[in-house]
Formats: sequence, C-alpha cells, structure tokens
Amino acid sequence: MPGLKSPAVCPERWVPDYLTPGLPDDFTGVPMPAADDAVLIVFAGVPGSGNSTVCERVGAALDIPVFAIDWLLGALTPFGMRHRPDLMSVGGELLTALAYRELAAGRSAILDSTSEGPNSRARWASLAAAAGAAFIPVVCACTDEALHRERVEWLVRGIPGWADAGDWANASAWLAAFPPWLAGRCAPGHCTTTRRVRHRGARTGRARATGHRRIRNGALSNH
Repeated sequence: MPGLKSPAVCPERWVPDYLTPGLPDDFTGVPMPAADDAVLIVFAGVPGSGNSTVCERVGAALDIPVFAIDWLLGALTPFGMRHRPDLMSVGGELLTALAYRELAAGRSAILDSTSEGPNSRARWASLAAAAGAAFIPVVCACTDEALHRERVEWLVRGIPGWADAGDWANASAWLAAFPPWLAGRCAPGHCTTTRRVRHRGARTGRARATGHRRIRNGALSNH
C-alpha cells in the first residue's frame, strides 16, 4: 500500500462529557454480558502475507462476521482520512468498537488487521476476557520472499478508497519491525481449527477452512 506506514503514537482519544464514555484501553474489570460461547479471532500479518484470504475463508466456514481494517478505512477516504498520521489507530478503534458490539450481544467476531501494535493485541485480548469469550490470534506470514513481493506488488482486491498494489520496500520495512505474537508465527499451509466454537448463538462445530492452510491454537503451520 503506497505511502502507508506503521502507526505512530496515537493522539489521546477524547469523548465529550455529555456523551457515553469511549471504550477503555484495557477491558479488565469492565462489566459485560456473558459471551461464553463466543470467540474473538484476530488475523494479523503484513500486506501480502495472505491473512485476509485466510480470514475470509475461516469467517465463511464458521459463519462469523469478518471486520477488515482496510475496508473500514477505505470507506473513510472520501472524508479526508487517508492522509491522517493516526489512520491505523482510527482503524484499530473501529475494529475494537465492532468487536465490542458483537461480544456484548453474545456473538463472535473476526478481525482482519495488521495488528503490529502490542497495545492493540493486549486490548483485544482483555476485551475477549471481559466478555468470557475465547481469544484466538492467528498470525500469517509468507516465507517465500519472491512470492511475497509478487503478492505485494501485484495485489488486486478492489477495495473502494484503498490501494491495491503496494510498495515492496515499505512492506519489507514493516515486516522487519513486526513484533512477534506469543501465539507464534504462521506460514501458508493447510488450515483446520482445533477448538470448537459456538457461532451465531446457535450452532457448534469444528471449523474447517477451505484452501491450503492449517490453524492450530492460533498458529498457522506450513505442513
């Protein structure tokens, strides 16, 4: 994505006193309706890593809504948001609000984000814990550099208000600075979840995503 950098320090969020308070940085101790059968899945990875492809397939297999940061931010481009220095922080707040709404209603949610900010990771984990929902981070990586570069430079997703092809130098710098998740790193391979989840508040099942990727306890293997 040309010109898109990793987020700088986000300006302090502010909500006027006459409005409902904004969402906290840490949901620990925040009272929420129980969502014991729900799950919050966060897909992460730098551009070209394949996280959006896997994310959409898992969402379709589980019948869980997918909220993607690039679709949200692209919709804001006509309103002058594209060149804001805190653009990715704005996107993270939108994802948090959508996840909060779904979990508060007892429903599951999937977030598609780069998620290179440790604070965002911890925030989403605390949100899931406050709702009593399972938290599953899935980190995607492309271990073939030539293939990764081709994906970045020739990517076409057709997201309104968002870039298709990206800049490899920028993606490489982003990848080098990407902090590891404790759940591990994933690479393209076969994909099957190993935990049962209840989705849409009714059905339970073991999710199997189509394609060639295997997810186990939040880690995507290459085998």
